[in-house]
Parts: sequence; C-alpha cells; structure tokens
Amino acid sequence: MSTDDREVTLNAIAKLVGWADEGGGKIELMADVGKHRLGQRFTVHVRQVAMGRQPANFDHLKKTGLRTGGMVLLRKIHDEGEGAISCKSVETVIDRDTSGLPYVVHDAAVHILPPPTGTAMVKECIVAFAAEAIRTKAVSEALVKVKPALEQACQFGKGGLILTGEDRDGDVNEVIVGGVETADAETVLSDFIDACPKEIIQSVRKSRKPWIMAAFFRGEVDIDRSSRLSAQRANLDYGNFDEPSWTKANVVLRAFADSWLVCDASPAIEKSGEKPQLLIDLD
Repeated sequence: MSTDDREVTLNAIAKLVGWADEGGGKIELMADVGKHRLGQRFTVHVRQVAMGRQPANFDHLKKTGLRTGGMVLLRKIHDEGEGAISCKSVETVIDRDTSGLPYVVHDAAVHILPPPTGTAMVKECIVAFAAEAIRTKAVSEALVKVKPALEQACQFGKGGLILTGEDRDGDVNEVIVGGVETADAETVLSDFIDACPKEIIQSVRKSRKPWIMAAFFRGEVDIDRSSRLSAQRANLDYGNFDEPSWTKANVVLRAFADSWLVCDASPAIEKSGEKPQLLIDLD
C-alpha cells in the first residue's frame, strides 16, 4: 500500500456545551481538525453499527458523570453537513469543568514513557511544543527564541529542551537536556549550554539543513486516563526517553492541586500503518 492509499481518520477534542436528541451532544471544537476550526460548534451523534455492540453515546456518558463543560474525544469523525458531524465513538476526557481547569497544547509531539517495571499502566509522558519549535543554524540564537515556550513547559511539568538535526553525513543526532526534575527555564537553559557537546554546536552551524530545537515537559498521566494512554503505548512503539519516537496530538491537560495532569494524547490524524517518528520527521 502506498502512502497515498493509506486510510486517514480524524480525531477531535471538544467541549460539551449541551445535549441533543437520540443520544447526541452539542460540542465546541477545542482544536482544528480537518477543514473544521477551533471554536466551531456542531451537533454530534455516534454512528450506528450494523452488527455487534453499539458504542456508548452521550446519554451513556452522562449517566457515568459527563456534564456540560466537560471534555470529550471524538474518534473517526465524519462531516454530515448542516452543522452536524458523526463519530465512530466518543469518550470522556474530563467529566466536568469543576474537575480542573483544562488546557490544550495544540499540534504537540508526544512520547509516552514505558510503564514502570512490574505494571502495564503508564505513569508519565513527554509533551514537546512542536508548533513552537525553532529551526536554527545557531544554537545560541535558538536558545533565545525558544525561551517563551520553555517557560510554559516548566509550568506544566519537568521542563527540558531537545535539539535534533542531521549532520553533514545525513546522520540524525539528538541532544536532550532536562525532563528529570522540576526546574525553571533559566536553569534548563544553563544546563543545556553546559551539556551540549561542542561538536554538536559545530554540526548545527555547518549543517545543510536547519536543526530543530523544541521545549518539552515530562508530565504525570491522569490516573483516570491511564488505561487509554497505556493502550496507546502498547499499540505504538515509542522507544524510550534516551531515543524517543513521537506522534502528533492535541494534548489535553487539567490542573490538579499545584500541578497539571495529562488526560489525553490521542493522535489528531491517524493513518493506517503509521508508526511514531523521529521529531525531525514530524510534519
């Protein structure tokens, strides 16, 4: 099967703003998806299946705690016209707005860390601010430009920086600093300057293509959503923290006490047979 022949499906993160007849819901998109844009509102129904068990609809989720103001994940959406869309399934991401202030990191790159030894449930993931990534041929310049994104990353979790690119021989190199303990942006920047090998700095300067520098944070997974992220990790080979692979997603966070929890990191666009990629290869 060629790349162009692969099945493409779209998943949408949305806020529930009301209920609709026949188990439907009224939603507001919390991120762009396909031709639809952040903030657009639609009526949504879960598609009926010809055989087998019918997926849960909004009425079912309401019985299990979903309320208006909550966040949902719509899988495999389809435009039905006249302000309506359908989806293959819907699931609760945050049950109500009082469960914690939600935040969506748009067009992020996600690396789900392996579960701790002795368990199948993931505890943490890495979220890189791919949309704010800096393309550079000078590390010193990139460190200045990446600071705003890094400051935000340090607010959400254990902040860090990743620098990746091709050397003149076409080999991909990565330098990852941070993501181990809580630190402010200034500390991460200082640590990066100390840790980045001089030969890498020279490779960036001499490379044919710009390198990429992105801020990231290491965040804790919401225990109520650990099963979903664990299944995602089991189905996709993300590698490990030292050699990470990534998928693109609109990542949903919620505030909890004095920290933020990762509630969802489902790929916004899924292509059949697609696997996690190097950060440099993400579109």
